[in-house]
Amino acid sequence: MSTHSFIFTPSLWLGEGKITLSMVEEELNFFTRWNVSHKDPYGIIECTQEIQIKGLSDMMLNQFIFLMFPQGLLL
Repeated sequence: MSTHSFIFTPSLWLGEGKITLSMVEEELNFFTRWNVSHKDPYGIIECTQEIQIKGLSDMMLNQFIFLMFPQGLLL
């Protein structure tokens, strides 16, 4: 879990990187912004992620919900 500790720290997080898509041979630079909420009383963390490819005006939006399951809980 320590490699993704930003998910468990409520804040606005910025990142950047490179991605290669199957339909494009070149590497594309991208920027990402995560908005991570506080954990609610039920252990739920809501996040939104915005991704923008450098040079393109379109932005992708992803929404995530992380659940903190108690140890020993079987689904």
